[in-house]
Amino acid sequence: MSLQRLDWRFLLPPLEAGVYERMVVLGAPHDLIQLVRETGIARHVHVHASAEHSADVVAVLAGAELSPQAAA
Repeated sequence: MSLQRLDWRFLLPPLEAGVYERMVVLGAPHDLIQLVRETGIARHVHVHASAEHSADVVAVLAGAELSPQAAA
């Protein structure tokens, strides 16, 4: 899997610490989720949105079961 699949990460606002605490990625295959984790862009990467836990970043990819509006 190529890092080019994660080019959308450059659209994210930069952080002083350089790492997000919690990131949710919706609609991504397992190997892409693994790549997100390997890049270290976030300390915790999840594949499900939760009303109980907030996230610093939510990426809703094409094919996700949840719409961007619902994820917000």
